[in-house]
Amino acid sequence: MPLLSELDGRNGSNRAAGNHALITADNDLDALHAWLVCFVDTNTTFDNYRKEADRLLLWAHVELHKPVSPLTHEDLPA
Repeated sequence: MPLLSELDGRNGSNRAAGNHALITADNDLDALHAWLVCFVDTNTTFDNYRKEADRLLLWAHVELHKPVSPLTHEDLPA
């Protein structure tokens, strides 16, 4: 799913600056894919986590008009 450049998370406040990144992800979608790779050996877990990651991405974009990377706990409903 292509993301609008203003919502791709490239400049999110929770992204590592400079050479301090722990993963090679340029945007939120790449970061989510890097995380999901950890679960590729367990199909059910992978499928469930992918579904929930997609839901989080969609919710952040539609409801908050924000990328995932700058989300904080204050953004989450109680």
